[in-house]
Amino acid sequence: MNFTPAEIDSIDSIRHLIPPIASKVGHIMQRARNVKRSGFSLLELLAVVTILAVIAAVVVPRISSSKLAAQQEVNKQNIAEINAAVERWYFEKGSYPQLNLSDIAADIQYFPEGIPQNPVDNSSYQLDATTHRVIK
Repeated sequence: MNFTPAEIDSIDSIRHLIPPIASKVGHIMQRARNVKRSGFSLLELLAVVTILAVIAAVVVPRISSSKLAAQQEVNKQNIAEINAAVERWYFEKGSYPQLNLSDIAADIQYFPEGIPQNPVDNSSYQLDATTHRVIK
């Protein structure tokens, strides 16, 4: 590259500005590296949301299936308890309770807190007319 004397004089006149500008840029870059971040990056938030979604996908089905299994177990226990109370009623009174269990429900010696509801479908228990056992 060939410069004219006038161009060389103009370059020389601004050459003394280059070191201060370079040092200011270096100082700004140094400060930018030393500044603490105050938030999370989008990538970090995406990773956390993904991990939470995987955990939820594993845990939620187990909780819902264990809830149904617990309700079915409570239902079996309720049926056994009502059948035992019906037999006791028969031995003490000489007759079976009504099929809708209203008379055994009214006697607090059998169910002080009332006859429980079926926890699976929230229905009332009924007796079979021939076997005098709870209808499932």
